[in-house]
Amino acid sequence: MVNMDGGYGEEGRLREGGEYSLAVEEEEKEYWVKGREDDRERLSFAYKKKPIPLSSPLYSPQLSAALLSSHKTDNGSVRRDKKYRLAIASLLEQYPNRVEIVQLDESNGEIRSDPNLSFEHPYPPTKTIFIPDKECQKPDLLATSSDFLRVWRINDEQPRVELKSLLNGNKNSEFCGPLTSFDWNEAEPRRIGTSSIDTTCTIWDIERETVDTQLIAHDKEVYDIAWGGVGVFASVSADGSVRVFDLRDKEHSTIIYESSEPDTPLVRLGWNKQDPRYMATIIMDSAKVVVLDIRFPTLPVVELQRHHSSVNAVAWAPHSSCHICTAGDDSQALIWDLSSMGQPVEGGLDPILAYTAGAEIEQLQWSSSQPDWVAIAFSTKLQILRSRSAIRLFWQAQGQVLESEEKRCCCGHWLELLRCLIWEAGGKLQDVYAVGNGP
Repeated sequence: MVNMDGGYGEEGRLREGGEYSLAVEEEEKEYWVKGREDDRERLSFAYKKKPIPLSSPLYSPQLSAALLSSHKTDNGSVRRDKKYRLAIASLLEQYPNRVEIVQLDESNGEIRSDPNLSFEHPYPPTKTIFIPDKECQKPDLLATSSDFLRVWRINDEQPRVELKSLLNGNKNSEFCGPLTSFDWNEAEPRRIGTSSIDTTCTIWDIERETVDTQLIAHDKEVYDIAWGGVGVFASVSADGSVRVFDLRDKEHSTIIYESSEPDTPLVRLGWNKQDPRYMATIIMDSAKVVVLDIRFPTLPVVELQRHHSSVNAVAWAPHSSCHICTAGDDSQALIWDLSSMGQPVEGGLDPILAYTAGAEIEQLQWSSSQPDWVAIAFSTKLQILRSRSAIRLFWQAQGQVLESEEKRCCCGHWLELLRCLIWEAGGKLQDVYAVGNGP
């Protein structure tokens, strides 16, 4: 992530030397429970490497949208010929970082790590997305952003990753304004939009490797960008506004929302691909997520306020128009049902599902091709969570864990049994069952 002074780091919260605390093993043990043997598939692979903090888990469209996709659905890769593929990026406060692509081998049920698909990356990537090519008609590409936008070609015949394009939209200056984020247009995959701390948004034609449009989008740094259609995108900024742009009228933009407090930056933006009337934004250092209806500018349709610390990531469900996942510094990943938004709810809206990780969650992705899967990154770990709808929920009462038919306990708490694949840099991928704590 890019911090406010333009240097690379984890939005001002990076520990000394780029390392995160690893003292989470004992804390995590209380969350893991053993599942029945007949309910589990064995997935494991040994992977020896020096532990590194992880950021930006990305699923290939295959995995759809980046397992949780990369956002955008990360936009996970959406290619049908490459299932369960995931890109993992490091987050180190130094020039050399790494990106690695791993994939499930369906023939033996193992997660495959190929050293040829691991490559060095300048600075920590602020975002990584596989090309949204569901029909597999285009070259297999992966894009990353940091100092510049880079497009990488993935060669399967002779496994390797090659730099295809380095795209610099600021060639008239000796210095570049770091890119804070980008989004790949799913309806028109030749287009990628980037956001930068130099207040601009740039629309690239990656086939011609040229700038389609570059405009001054905000008064201050632009922290995120999201496509809402072929020629429509939105951005959020340190100036506290959400603005929507139509490429048919580049001279004007529509302000959808402005922070209620002056000089309160908005740092993340998610546009609902299933229902483009809605988008969600994250306020810097706030435990609140604001959901907007673009038909009614300036007023939030609902505010999600059940996190206990700053929210870091948001992802709309790729298969539902009314579900959204949020994650933050309270180690919680929460899934919300917004079907009732707009209607008064006493005490505010509660999440329908929750999961507690072992440390602050920095990134999440929701897979578009496998919508049961959600990926989260924290500390030096990547967890892939799958809701097991066929398995009964567990609930807790009087300090005991009891089986139940999808009930809540008397105190209003619930626990859902989740299947988790846990990937740890320098460790192994394990297949375990985890209990997610509900509010």
